[in-house]
Amino acid sequence: MKNQINILTATLCLLAFACKNKPQTGTQITDTVIKSTTAQVQTATTKPEHTDTLQFLYFDGNGDYWQAYFMNARKDTVNMITEDDGLDKLSNHILEVKWRPDTFEEAGDDGKFEAKHLIRFKEVPGQLFEKPKQEEEIINDIANLPEVKEKAAKVKIAKKPTETMSPYLIEACTENNGSFAPLFTFRVYRYPFYEIKYYDTTKEEEVSLAEWRKPSQ
Repeated sequence: MKNQINILTATLCLLAFACKNKPQTGTQITDTVIKSTTAQVQTATTKPEHTDTLQFLYFDGNGDYWQAYFMNARKDTVNMITEDDGLDKLSNHILEVKWRPDTFEEAGDDGKFEAKHLIRFKEVPGQLFEKPKQEEEIINDIANLPEVKEKAAKVKIAKKPTETMSPYLIEACTENNGSFAPLFTFRVYRYPFYEIKYYDTTKEEEVSLAEWRKPSQ
């Protein structure tokens, strides 16, 4: 009888020890849920990428952030922040562009701003949305202005753009004994859209053709 009691006692002790060291299933499930929930939050806050087909216009390496300027099929100008200056060689090429909205910090300020962030791009075949004006066309457009046709003898390029976004400087000149003197000076922009402006060399100011043509007060 005494041996049976000892055996029973030993059995109960073993069962208690086994229960004490049994893995806690509830804790494992809780850990998994937390990790899964954290991953879902990270995925939800990651901003999605967008893909557009655009005509690249010009690259601007000035400023705190590099800017890439494009034209879409509606001929609207689209600018994006980029870290790739290789775009500078692709002016007037059709590109497939991947981008996402991002938040950027203003230099020297606590402010922030939202902008399109260029992620990657590749050249793709396609027709240009807007063909750029060639130099011969620009000269003809200036020469055909009524004021130039009436008073000028020659139109010439005085200065070409140093960057794609810079304007041409065009002079309409008068002739006197074989020499030419500037009569009117114009700035011609090709991007983001084609525009001719009158340039006052004395004041170093430009105005629209409509403003230039207004009668003096």
